[in-house]
Amino acid sequence: LEEENRTLSTKYEEQVSITEELEKDRTELEEKVTQAAVLKAYNIVCEGIRMRAGEREDVTFKARRVDAIRVSFTLSENPVAEPGPKTLYVRIARPDNVIVTRGKDDAFTFEYEGNRINFSMKEEIDYQNKALDVQMHWNKQTEEPAMKGVYSVSIYADGREIGFSQFELE
Repeated sequence: LEEENRTLSTKYEEQVSITEELEKDRTELEEKVTQAAVLKAYNIVCEGIRMRAGEREDVTFKARRVDAIRVSFTLSENPVAEPGPKTLYVRIARPDNVIVTRGKDDAFTFEYEGNRINFSMKEEIDYQNKALDVQMHWNKQTEEPAMKGVYSVSIYADGREIGFSQFELE
């Protein structure tokens, strides 16, 4: 009986070890799938826009002429990501690191890493796991010229930053 008890104890410890290793592998695989499901934004182009008569848009890098900012990018193809409606958020930071936004209340914020942060633009899209071109516009809110310097643009989806770019206005 003692010999059988030792044998069973050894087998039990081996099974516990195998179970712990399998659980660790499962957790690592779940993390890899979660990371693989993240969308990415690429080919990000940010431009100052001058509005002309007849709704014609001309690209400008002169701060005094900017009426709007156009942000264009491509969402990556991702067969692992969940298809369906997605909300994209874009944050435009002026050279003094102030986020341009239409308002400061909760209607102009979203959840990111446990905090509520302001966004400049928001768009709902229907993502079907295929590459998707997106174009968003920020219309200047005041008559004052835009600030000269380097602007930072961050793109978010599903609570993660999926793209970043910068552009300069002279």
